[in-house]
Amino acid sequence: MISVRSNIKQFKKGLKKIEKKQIPFATSRTLNDLAFQVRKANVTFIKKKYNNKTKWWTKSSTVGLEVKKSTKRNLTASVGFKKRNYFVKLHEDGGIKKSRSGANLAIPTNHARKARKYRMSGGAKLALQQPKTFIGKTRAGTTAIFQKKSKKVTRALYIFKRQVKIRKSLSFEARGRRIVNLNFKRTFAREFRKAMATAR
Repeated sequence: MISVRSNIKQFKKGLKKIEKKQIPFATSRTLNDLAFQVRKANVTFIKKKYNNKTKWWTKSSTVGLEVKKSTKRNLTASVGFKKRNYFVKLHEDGGIKKSRSGANLAIPTNHARKARKYRMSGGAKLALQQPKTFIGKTRAGTTAIFQKKSKKVTRALYIFKRQVKIRKSLSFEARGRRIVNLNFKRTFAREFRKAMATAR
């Protein structure tokens, strides 16, 4: 989760009373705008990086990416995945993935990764529905899903393993902090002008 807080004490110096009055409103709008910028950038990255049939990052998903907005009285906005999302941390920090059910994981081989339909989540089940695919053993004795390409060529599409190492690939927090640092001043200046235009 990324929390965006404001520290604008220096900005207040030299402002008129009416200008100071508008700062909480402008700050809150700035934080919320930045939070949604962070969410949008990460959703765009997730769509490109990961191949998923289900749009698990949506707000309606039980594991989705959500924004908690700030208010004038609580100048903190946050962007994060819902608590039920157990897999994002692995892609953010890296680690060992194990099956939650205790069954083996179906790990795609290079042959499977070349085909887009097999790179999607649920690819192993899809592979078994294709012609000339079957479950067998590799020469090393590992269970795998194979596809017979010709009389002489049979390729392993998936290897079954108890666990697999996941490399860092999400960069959610780094991307978010970069967006905030890059856009805070510009966004606040815009929202402050808007606040002053409607000030009474």
